[in-house]
Amino acid sequence: MFIINNIIAILKSLSKFLRFEPDAGSNPHHNENSIDVKEPYDIFTAATITFYLNLYYKMIVIPIDDSTPTIWPKADRTDIEFFQNIALKISNYITGFPISAEDVDTNNGIISTLNYILIILKLILDKGDDKKRIIRQRLVREKGLLEVCLKIVNKLIPITEKVENAEKLGQKFSSFSDDEQTMIKMANEILQRILQIIFSAIKNDPVLILLNIKFSSR
Repeated sequence: MFIINNIIAILKSLSKFLRFEPDAGSNPHHNENSIDVKEPYDIFTAATITFYLNLYYKMIVIPIDDSTPTIWPKADRTDIEFFQNIALKISNYITGFPISAEDVDTNNGIISTLNYILIILKLILDKGDDKKRIIRQRLVREKGLLEVCLKIVNKLIPITEKVENAEKLGQKFSSFSDDEQTMIKMANEILQRILQIIFSAIKNDPVLILLNIKFSSR
């Protein structure tokens, strides 16, 4: 509950400054006869996304021994579940759907690898609202989303290198201690979700496509 308690305290102090807007136009489940769900303005959502991810970045501690089963020693099961859910909501939101969308398929709060892959495929195939996607992609990038995501990726490099070096030496995953295996799986899961957020923030952006064409033609 470490990170959740901190977030709740901060949001309570900021709540009086938050304004909301209807977002029914980008909600595929919207019913015209129902009351519009109020969504936070994109500027607040983008800033909050970066804030959340930066908190998780600061929680990362790379183990120096083989008896630590986590990279978030101050987190508990609830914090990890919260990260899984919020990571999918971020990708969903950037794609053009409401941040409040309840499309995430979970199994008792824990997102299985299969469910995660199916959800990501849905996000890739379902374009959401293209106008909102382009605006939100640029907004979250302006708020430092890519920077904090890359900080997390770089922080996890020692763990990926540990696995790669073991593979080069012909060692199997089972050669790691049980605690190390748990820690590595956790790091891979976090890395997978962060890379998906990065993908959501840059995919099909016309400005980035033009830049890529420009540099590729040199």
